[in-house]
Amino acid sequence: MARQVRTRAKAQEALYEWALQQQPAEAMAVVYSTGEEDARAFSARLKEALGPAEEMVELLLARIGPVLGVHAGPGCLGVAVLGR
Repeated sequence: MARQVRTRAKAQEALYEWALQQQPAEAMAVVYSTGEEDARAFSARLKEALGPAEEMVELLLARIGPVLGVHAGPGCLGVAVLGR
């Protein structure tokens, strides 16, 4: 994802689009530092978009550890993908 975005909403939209482009995937994880509510909403949106393929893609929700959290900062949201 090489494009630069300026707002949190646009960044989440770019992350969402990127995650959908990674299909087919074996597993995906939505990771966060402090905003669990945002991460849950993002995860639910991904599940809905994956539709029937969701049964084939394991979608996890996880909090990042303090070492990454210190560098990423509060409110960090990310997606990790395990390809097929």
